[in-house]
Amino acid sequence: MIYGRGLTVSDQGPMAGALAPLRARLGRPIREREVLRVAATLTPSDQEAAVAEARRAVLAWAQRRCGGDLPKRAWLGESFEYIAAGRTTLGARLGTEEAELWALRGDDPDKNLAGRVWTTEVAIGRQQGREPHLSDRLTMAWPDAAGGDSSSGCGPERPEAGWPSLAGRQSAIRLT
Repeated sequence: MIYGRGLTVSDQGPMAGALAPLRARLGRPIREREVLRVAATLTPSDQEAAVAEARRAVLAWAQRRCGGDLPKRAWLGESFEYIAAGRTTLGARLGTEEAELWALRGDDPDKNLAGRVWTTEVAIGRQQGREPHLSDRLTMAWPDAAGGDSSSGCGPERPEAGWPSLAGRQSAIRLT
């Protein structure tokens, strides 16, 4: 199977010959691999302050990676979109009086390997009467040079700069 631009085109079967020109136009398939996933519970005395503090830490990290200045809406904890030079940083907030979910997704091109992109996804959620939760996910995507041989990918290497650090913050963190 060849994957690209939202399409899947088989390189086998009765239609393989007819689909060959389409496969050629799609270019190399993109491989994606999850590198790391972390889930944690924040154990603060003040939930709202802990969620705001965690969000600020994530935004400070994203600010250094996004290629510019995040919009004011981001720092206010609102939904936002920031696009600059091949990088996309998106934030979304959903909330009611009883619950809140804030999430960020940031794409960052690799500085050492052309075509490889690191994507970080962070979600922070709280529900009234329960401890807030935080989850982080790191994936990488790269063009597959061999057209389907997964061993030809660049492999999961540690990104140049780490994830947002909440270490040393007032809020206690417990991995779940």
